[in-house]
Amino acid sequence: TLSNLTIVVPTLNRATAVAKTIKFWSGRGPHILVLDGSSRPLASEFLQTLDGKITYVHGPHEIGERLKCVREYVKTDFMCLQGDDELHLPSALVACMNKLTQQSDLVACIGWALGFSQFASDYLFGHEAYPSLRGYHLSSQDALERISQHMSPYQAPAHTYAVTRSQVYLRALELSLRTDYSFFAQGEYEIEIAIAAQGKTTVIPHLHWLRRVEPSE
Repeated sequence: TLSNLTIVVPTLNRATAVAKTIKFWSGRGPHILVLDGSSRPLASEFLQTLDGKITYVHGPHEIGERLKCVREYVKTDFMCLQGDDELHLPSALVACMNKLTQQSDLVACIGWALGFSQFASDYLFGHEAYPSLRGYHLSSQDALERISQHMSPYQAPAHTYAVTRSQVYLRALELSLRTDYSFFAQGEYEIEIAIAAQGKTTVIPHLHWLRRVEPSE
């Protein structure tokens, strides 16, 4: 069940978005860890309404510094990362957890992604994001082969936002956070490589990830 999953939500100066995310997940089962780097925390009146499975950590620090505390809070067998204005569908999370439970050689599992953009003020446009995820899997027994297959060329973050065995993700985070990030997406690339090195990955045919597409994309 979702009670064995922790969803980590980094956020920065997006109080409205992260409040909506918190409200959505409240009472739905998973543990939620919000890492807020904003200059001001969410309103205390709102924080007092949170259920016991939602942990809110405020500290005006860079994303890498905030992620260093994750191991302190994650006690579940599985975890995943979620953007503060994005969503993992609960049914897909359960399906991914079941897949990982059934196949001990898998370390990460994700479904398909739907991107959405807002045009003007009244219209949403949706499209399949990362179509390369369809049918994707890393099944080699060799770590270097898995890394090479995944990164040459790199087409989709099949691990960073996947449901992952917690110890696998935590090891990947610790490796990534040993040095400061010096370029855009460095953390994502390092986590992708570190998880691929630790075991096999699969993508299931479920709509999983609702992803907001930025205007610059």
